[in-house]
Amino acid sequence: MAEPRGSFLEQLVEPTVNHLGFELWGIEQTGSGKHKRVCVYIDAPSGISVDDCETVSHQLMSLLAAEDAIAGTYDLEVSSPGMDRLLLKHSHFERSVGDKVDVRVHLPIQGSRRFQGTLQACNEESISVVQDDELTVIPMTQVRRARLIPVFE
Repeated sequence: MAEPRGSFLEQLVEPTVNHLGFELWGIEQTGSGKHKRVCVYIDAPSGISVDDCETVSHQLMSLLAAEDAIAGTYDLEVSSPGMDRLLLKHSHFERSVGDKVDVRVHLPIQGSRRFQGTLQACNEESISVVQDDELTVIPMTQVRRARLIPVFE
């Protein structure tokens, strides 16, 4: 999953993102060494434009450099979470109850590592996903990656 709530990096960038008029959806760090990538997801009720991402990126590049917040070299990306947005925080799961989700887990549950279905419920300890009329309770500690599945009607 992404940066845990309250991480140093999140605490550092969230005030800047908020000051610019956006919500910090989350931060995802991938890769290592010369291929390290830091993606900052921002959101707003009116949506996110390329210009919004560019504005936030410039501000965060300066902030992260001044604070020497990330060791080594990295690529910084600022992006909208998109329609198939990652669910990175408990509040994201709460907002998504009733939506279609794709959840991947660390260890198999009932013989599977992937669940695609409707997010039925969530609490601090677990989420419940209905897939093919079968309810599966997934401990939050087992969620490796979760995202919304866009539904086009």
